[in-house]
Amino acid sequence: MSAVTRTTSRRWAVGVGLVVLASCSTESRVHSATTSVARMSMTTPSPPRTEPLERETVTRVLGVAAERPPVDWVQVAELPYGTAESELGLADDHGGALPAWGPEYAAPDKGGRWWVLDTNKRRVARFDHDGRFLGAVAIPGRYAEFQLPFVVGESFWASGGDGEALLADETSARRVAVEGAWSYSDGTRLYRADASEVLDPSGPLVSEVAAELLTPAGTPFLARLIGGDRTDIEVSLPAAGRQVIVDLVTASGEPPEVVLFEVQADVVDRLSFFVLGLADGQQLAGFFTIDASSGAVSEVEPMRDPFSPADPDSPARLRIIPETTSAAMVFVDSDALRIYRRDWPEQPYAQP
Repeated sequence: MSAVTRTTSRRWAVGVGLVVLASCSTESRVHSATTSVARMSMTTPSPPRTEPLERETVTRVLGVAAERPPVDWVQVAELPYGTAESELGLADDHGGALPAWGPEYAAPDKGGRWWVLDTNKRRVARFDHDGRFLGAVAIPGRYAEFQLPFVVGESFWASGGDGEALLADETSARRVAVEGAWSYSDGTRLYRADASEVLDPSGPLVSEVAAELLTPAGTPFLARLIGGDRTDIEVSLPAAGRQVIVDLVTASGEPPEVVLFEVQADVVDRLSFFVLGLADGQQLAGFFTIDASSGAVSEVEPMRDPFSPADPDSPARLRIIPETTSAAMVFVDSDALRIYRRDWPEQPYAQP
């Protein structure tokens, strides 16, 4: 798909066949939007269990994308694009022939700082929680399409293509020989999109076999798309002895045409889900939670449209501020990167 053809419907139409993929082209910055979108979906095989899980189905409505995030989500930072050192890069649109790509999203550390993969300036830039510039380190070597940023412990990590990933700290960045997309973190380790392997970015960078994802508290879970049209989300919670099927429907009661999702977990075993869909040419977007200890499922809140003309071929990203119960949504908009935060009362982010 050409970079100039970036309508939502075309993007999703191609993306339906890529839901389980986690590949990344490094040929050029212009690549299929749906390949990156597909990395959201944590499609994981269910391992054999010695005891059957109690199975429950709940129906939830996935609505049309809203104009802004729900009221509980507060904008905490707005990072504009520009040429100044304190501003993020925006790609050259070559006189309108190509989209002017923005940065590749941001990830928070446990101090609430934001580490931005500032692709077009070829650096990892750091900002405080309110968006004040703190510094940057250059990405060495040739251009590569690093994506899916996380801060794990003291290290910034971004997945890449061509057998490389990016590892950085406050003083330097380096490329490391690790392949594939790592799209979930329990705070100390990274997991592949299909949950087949786990990696400690502070260790020797040798992956180990994984059978499930873990929350920061060590509670196991698995999440995957199921059903003939792959529009239901199955969440296995062995510690709770339950398996919850979230049957997603539109306002009319019909299933969406396409569903993708991203899941992250906080320190009290709350699983946060950012869900995208398409129905009758309309963009669907929502957010809901599942308690990994009890299996309780919240209602789905309409989330704002995750795409913009400047997004780097992937939708908004969901992150959890490490060691807290505060979730964050990062949007690459046409004029700035915007970050929204939602707090839960158990252990919310506290401004230093």
